[in-house]
Amino acid sequence: MQTSRSWIFSAARRGTVGLSTVLIFLSIAERAGAAEPLVTDISERLISISSDFTGTELLLFGALGEVAEGERGDVVVVVRGPTQRMMVRKKKRRAGIWVNTQAVTFEDVPGFYAISASGRLEDIAPLSLLARHQIGLDHLRFKPTPDSRTVVLASPERLQGYREAMVRTLKREGLFSEEVDSIRFMSDTLFRTRIAFPAKVPVGNYRAEVYLIRNGQVVPGGAQSSPIFVDKVGIGRAIFNFAHRQPEIYGVVAVLLALFAGWVAATVFRKL
Repeated sequence: MQTSRSWIFSAARRGTVGLSTVLIFLSIAERAGAAEPLVTDISERLISISSDFTGTELLLFGALGEVAEGERGDVVVVVRGPTQRMMVRKKKRRAGIWVNTQAVTFEDVPGFYAISASGRLEDIAPLSLLARHQIGLDHLRFKPTPDSRTVVLASPERLQGYREAMVRTLKREGLFSEEVDSIRFMSDTLFRTRIAFPAKVPVGNYRAEVYLIRNGQVVPGGAQSSPIFVDKVGIGRAIFNFAHRQPEIYGVVAVLLALFAGWVAATVFRKL
């Protein structure tokens, strides 16, 4: 662990890491030195969403216990957001117009799912382990709701198409991501990675899971889980709470405001 401490102080002198980062690294280095196989921490545990929120990044740091040369293994980080239902609609072109046709609703879909790994997932662990821990987009176990299964059962091969369409949409919005070779080792035992949260990240409770995998197995004591909270602040929080606690009244108010805005715009244009 002396090598790790030397890197920390050297980086601090060069100014490549801040004081808070140094303190986090020192803390996890000490704990890893106490024979723990894996110790991790996060730069922030609360993401506050205000009206001008455009996204953010968190740094996840970790340290491995002492290992023999060539026996370090691989690290995988999985950040999961709150689950939700999501509808996927299929569009067809009719009379020159794109219209919605069949729809499938999936349940237990993570509102956010990000992976960072020190290598390719298929090279790190067998498919059985990845499936057991739902590591990788292909191993997420969301399924269609009962009212959607009639569509799926009528043509079972369509399910994969709906699933792939949903995953593509979430990836495009930055809510799903897989970043292989994105965990950086700064020394033999210290590592870090960045997790990007887009502007549209949903509020709720998140989990940052870190796995130390060696010889195709999670090392005993080599799994860590830390909470992350995403919440709205300021006027955005007040509106969010009102919309969820009084949805009927919120809907009426939203319609009235839209009508009022339309009336104001029409009045202004008539005077121009």
